[in-house]
Amino acid sequence: MAFAILMLKEGEAIEIFPKVEVKITNQLNSKEGLTLHCKAKHDDLREYTIKYGDHFIFGFEPNPFLLVSLYFCSFRWPSDENLHYINIYDERRDMCLECDWIVKEGGPCTYDSDTGTFDICYAWKSTPEPSSALDGSNITNANSTMEVLLATTMVFAISSGGGEAGIIPSEVSVQIINTLDSHEDLICHCKSKEDDLGEHTITYPNFYSFKFRPNVLVESTLFFCSFRWPSNQTLHYINIYNQGRDDCTTCYWNIRERDACTYDYATPTVPTCYSWHKN
Repeated sequence: MAFAILMLKEGEAIEIFPKVEVKITNQLNSKEGLTLHCKAKHDDLREYTIKYGDHFIFGFEPNPFLLVSLYFCSFRWPSDENLHYINIYDERRDMCLECDWIVKEGGPCTYDSDTGTFDICYAWKSTPEPSSALDGSNITNANSTMEVLLATTMVFAISSGGGEAGIIPSEVSVQIINTLDSHEDLICHCKSKEDDLGEHTITYPNFYSFKFRPNVLVESTLFFCSFRWPSNQTLHYINIYNQGRDDCTTCYWNIRERDACTYDYATPTVPTCYSWHKN
């Protein structure tokens, strides 16, 4: 189902949900040709090979109501014919309209508008793992009555709100700060059910951040992280974002040896601290 929802503003039609463009650039260190094959559930973009430094671009119209638009890609190159998979666009994770990616042997990285660099990186998956939002016909094959109802609800929310519709989820940013008393490096590994953000080392007192867009209809978005440091290699777990618990759009966390504390820096309050989960 394609959407082209328009809103009238002073007699002018404005497209609320514009097309998304995904750009994938070959940045293999070996400078080999990169062969890729991207798909959605109902859209096979076929196989392409791009030379080093060149890019492949595709565009589509996302689903603005159910947040189920997802494209995944496989990658291979002459010196490694194993297929490497990644969800190149997940509507519940990505807020971009122009989504830029670079691909290297170690994994793909997407552009971070806050830092101006490609520093949001993901680990390869050995098999394709489409989002659970695409599983089952009860969502992707929604009947036309439900689609019309959702469209009507969205248009009403936009037209009556005088601005941004409350039904459209805001982008959430999670910032994890190394505040270990020992000043050691902090190694974190964050995941959701659909996304593995890979392992990252945060030097004291720096931070690691990631972004996503939460589920619009059901408060089910959850990311959890494990933490360890050189003097304690035991994995310490915490739910770093739970949509049913957290209402922040920028969620700050201080990580200490004994616990993890979240703060609201916009309106300073007493921090809320959580003990480590055992697993």
